Amino acid sequence: MDTSVNGDIWAIAVENAVGKLLNAFIVVDHKDSLLLRGCAREANYNHLQIIIYDFSRPRLNIPNHMLPQTKHPTLISALHSDNPTVMNVLVDMGNAERQVLVRDYEVGKTVAFDLRIPNLKEVYTSDGYRMFSRGSVQTILPPNKKARTGCLCSSFDSQIKDLERDALNIQEHGQEVKRNKRDAEEELKDLQDKLQSVKRRRLNSERDVMMKKLRLQDVKNSYIAESNPTPASSVEELHHEISKIKAEIQEKEILLEKFQLRMNEVDTKANELKLSFENLCESAKGEIDAYEAAENELVVIEQELHSSETEKIHYEGVMNNKVLPDIKVAETQYQELEHNRKECCRKASIICPESEIEALGGCNSTPEQLSAQLNRLNQRLQSESQRY
Repeated sequence: MDTSVNGDIWAIAVENAVGKLLNAFIVVDHKDSLLLRGCAREANYNHLQIIIYDFSRPRLNIPNHMLPQTKHPTLISALHSDNPTVMNVLVDMGNAERQVLVRDYEVGKTVAFDLRIPNLKEVYTSDGYRMFSRGSVQTILPPNKKARTGCLCSSFDSQIKDLERDALNIQEHGQEVKRNKRDAEEELKDLQDKLQSVKRRRLNSERDVMMKKLRLQDVKNSYIAESNPTPASSVEELHHEISKIKAEIQEKEILLEKFQLRMNEVDTKANELKLSFENLCESAKGEIDAYEAAENELVVIEQELHSSETEKIHYEGVMNNKVLPDIKVAETQYQELEHNRKECCRKASIICPESEIEALGGCNSTPEQLSAQLNRLNQRLQSESQRY
């Protein structure tokens, strides 16, 4: 049994409207319902919806005056099923003939609330919004985000191709994210190496500056300790050496400040790269999870398709091996019986022509009535024979 939607644009709307009915089982009587529920209990499937309906009932023919008078399609017109019982259940249980499908939200509001269309029960948009009015109350319900969609469509081939394409895109994006991650890790490592190098150079500069300060202090102490007058040349040399040491100290301090600024810049950039790396890892994790979910859904769809193909082959085998041979045997028996009937009619016409029967008043009795009358005459003949 195949039930599909005419065009994938209405798949979400139809599933939001009658999705629960499409998951139900239809049986002919209460006995079959109990049997099916017992099978479900053995399979640990307790949430089973069963509908009892008359399978011999032909497909319902709904008059036009009982349908919503609108140019938009109804839910029953968007569905196709090769089983009339399924369509009858959708009409009787789900009012599918009174549910109208529209393309967008604004058109749905106009059809549901402004036009006041007779025989209209509910309006569903292509993205799953449900709209209806009861008296003066107007209600708009958003799509059910938790509902599992995608089960109803005109063909699974396009859906499988879309999922495969999405999976390929996610996989390529994941590889690109991994490449970016490796590049960021390499850049972070380079910056850390540079930071360590700058720190070592700063320590060396600080040590050199400290040595220069100590030397300067020693010179000052030795200059103060000398009580005797110092020759002018020695004093000039001492001032010159002090000036030179001060200049070297200033240069070292300037170089140290530059190293400190550069180290601060490197620390800031390292922190930014670390934060960017963490964000990149979080983004990659979410995309990888989405890719795994899409891949799992694709596997489930492929399993359902394989199961459907297996059932199709099974029922075709049953038809070819059991049903068709029985039909052929019945046809052969029918032909033999028809041939025997014609032969009996021919023999009967030879024994008693039809013109003689018509001359005697005709024969309006059935073969069963004639057989019963013949039996009564035979019994009467036997009883008369016994009397005389």
